[in-house]
Amino acid sequence: MSLTGHLEQLIGTHAYDTTGDGIGTITQIFQDTESDEPTWVAVTTGCAPGTSSLIPLAAAQVSDGQLTVVPTKQAVTDAPRLDIDDILSVEHQQELLRHYGLEGGDGLEGSDGLEGSDGPDAVIRHEEHLDIGTQRRATGTARLRKRVVTETQHLQIPVTREVVVVEREPISADEARTLDNEDAIGEEAREVTLHEEHVTVTKNQVPVEKVRLRTEEVTDTETVSEQVRKERVDTDVEDRREVTDC
Repeated sequence: MSLTGHLEQLIGTHAYDTTGDGIGTITQIFQDTESDEPTWVAVTTGCAPGTSSLIPLAAAQVSDGQLTVVPTKQAVTDAPRLDIDDILSVEHQQELLRHYGLEGGDGLEGSDGLEGSDGPDAVIRHEEHLDIGTQRRATGTARLRKRVVTETQHLQIPVTREVVVVEREPISADEARTLDNEDAIGEEAREVTLHEEHVTVTKNQVPVEKVRLRTEEVTDTETVSEQVRKERVDTDVEDRREVTDC
């Protein structure tokens, strides 16, 4: 049966290969801009959410509202994908044609009223993503003040003092004759003044260093744990051939 006139009826149904394996849900049909003949069909397989797999409609058949295409399910799974909201470009068409071993294909676009539309059984899945940021805040203050402390210093200082040294020198006979009449036996005392150095200490204040406060940034790593929710999509289909697992 020809595809012409059955475009809208096929949206939301399943596409099958010639062995009867279910490929995916039909979401969009592309047709030639000049002849209006349907040329590509987009299906969602569940392998890559947000994308569609495109299948050429050459030699495709419609029977009892079911579309059967020539490429195998595996060939469709391995084909280049198209984002659901994107328009089928010429470059993407050529890439698909090379993948399926076909020729030609210029001037294709989405059929009127169907471009980017979802099938009636399509659902939008949502999930929560964490948005992580940092906020600068004050954590404390630092003050610079000085105080006086007392410490004891021990220094070795050399000091000089005088001591009495007794020296005895023998008198010669000639010198003795000159001294006989000058010095008589008797008591005599002589004084010698002794001197010594005493340590004197004076203290002077002198600048020794400058001390200042400044800040610098260092980077640490913190671990953040938070629960996020996501939606899961389950299928409940009586005919398991209509479910495509990737």
